Amino acid sequence: MSLRLAAATTRKRLGAFAGTFLTALLAIALLAGGGLLLFSVLTAGTAQSRFGAAAAMVSGERSVVLSTTKDKKDKVKVKTKSEQLTGAPVLPAELTATVAGIPGTAHAVADFAFPVALESAGRPLHAPQRGSVVAHGWQSAQLAPYSLTAGTAPGPGEVVVEKSLAAGLRLGQQIHLSDRTGERDLRLAGVAAAATEVPGQAAVFVADQDVSELSGLAGPTAIGVLADGSVDRGRLIADLRRAAGGFPVRTGHDKAMADLPGAVPDYVAAISIFGFVLGITGFTAMFVLTGTISLGVRQRLRELALLRTIGATPGQLRRMLGLENALVTLVAAVPALPLGIVAAHLIATRLRDLGAVPAQFAVSLDPLVLIGAAVVGLVVSQVSTRVAVRRTVKIAPTQALQETVTEAACGWVVRVVVAAVLAGGAAAVLILVPLGGPFGMGMGFISSSLLLCAAAAAGPVVVRLLTAVVSRPVALTGVTGRVAAAISRAEIRRIAGVAIPLTLMFAVNATMLANGDILAKVTADQEAARTAAATVSVSGDGLPLGLRSGWRPRRTSRVPRPPCRRR
Repeated sequence: MSLRLAAATTRKRLGAFAGTFLTALLAIALLAGGGLLLFSVLTAGTAQSRFGAAAAMVSGERSVVLSTTKDKKDKVKVKTKSEQLTGAPVLPAELTATVAGIPGTAHAVADFAFPVALESAGRPLHAPQRGSVVAHGWQSAQLAPYSLTAGTAPGPGEVVVEKSLAAGLRLGQQIHLSDRTGERDLRLAGVAAAATEVPGQAAVFVADQDVSELSGLAGPTAIGVLADGSVDRGRLIADLRRAAGGFPVRTGHDKAMADLPGAVPDYVAAISIFGFVLGITGFTAMFVLTGTISLGVRQRLRELALLRTIGATPGQLRRMLGLENALVTLVAAVPALPLGIVAAHLIATRLRDLGAVPAQFAVSLDPLVLIGAAVVGLVVSQVSTRVAVRRTVKIAPTQALQETVTEAACGWVVRVVVAAVLAGGAAAVLILVPLGGPFGMGMGFISSSLLLCAAAAAGPVVVRLLTAVVSRPVALTGVTGRVAAAISRAEIRRIAGVAIPLTLMFAVNATMLANGDILAKVTADQEAARTAAATVSVSGDGLPLGLRSGWRPRRTSRVPRPPCRRR
């Protein structure tokens, strides 16, 4: 009975439900887009790596765990966080022979990985999608594996480049290679391609006898283990862990972490960004839907009062209104889900252009995420309906009829107190809690959520004050202006039902647009700092490589000053 009544009233009041339909459509579309982005970044991972042919990789640690202790009189607070290293520590040179001697190991490959810059005839050679260009010894090619598509393996003074770098190059020409040990010209001996595309980097191979000199490394950055076909993999991994001397032995998808940190796509920042977007979207959808439904209930106050007069119970009215909004939300979900997919692709493209996410990031479609967005939208709609009608269905029918012409009291003191407490909490988070590091985005989400709640709580109070000020000059425009001003002052709840959702949507959209400009500026500043010209020039043969690590600033009892670089 309630379902038929809800369907009938929905068909008869299509215009009245237009606002709820549009609000639910946008809310579900944003939830679907944000959910797809978060799902995509969580499942992106590093499924494809440069070590696809290896059974296991032995490497040093790629991150460090930092613990800080604060003694606050009555208690000690310990904070632990993990920080990724910017480089790869080398392994002992003799560890390769140790690994090669383990039963079941067909071959142990010492992998030297070091970033380089390439030029050909003055033209820089860049990896696709802003990836890194990483050089290795030729024996590392079998870890992917890479195979020659043209030319021969590199000999002394020669280089083989990956196919993605070879556009416009010809065999035999000179390639200018720069790395931390200096610059040199190498002859292009061949072009190689991986069996499976490796994201985030382009490989360069030099002769194995040249790799130590070119890289400046005292040992390999990782050791790849190629296993015999008949060996028990579990036993081999156990033997490797015992022989590795405490160095991590990585298998499966974790093998990618044995590569250079800068060559592996990093999705940590993207997870924070998309989690923040999804959380703010959910909060905003809740407030906007509640405001829109409250406005619709306010417009139907006389009808609801008459239903109460003829015997309808509060539970029946609550079910009828809930079913009405559920039908509208389900209909809105049909166009909202495709719109969310389009929004996810547009946002991902924009963030890739800004450098906020790895260039290899792509949106993955998942039916469960889309169904979840529709379900969350339906739940938010039902919760919003309960919040919006909680008072309307409980008051006496005569009082409801009276409120159709006279506005009820709104509890201004309670609203002001609640808004002040929420705004104070947001200010405390922004001032007292450090916003840098991996928890900065989470703290920003908490403060934004508190401010959204404060704006919703204080909305009718602020609307009343603004209406009192704005209605006076409007009343001077003539009869129509005076009527509009009088109605606005009398219908604060109705005005607030429209003004608060619009304010929240404008605030969120303005923040997202501003974040795009901020990300662009931060990325540009970091790129400028990374490629800035050196402030000190050295003539002659340069400084010994050991000078930097062996020199320390002289101690002084005066006020500390930044140490100067020794000339």
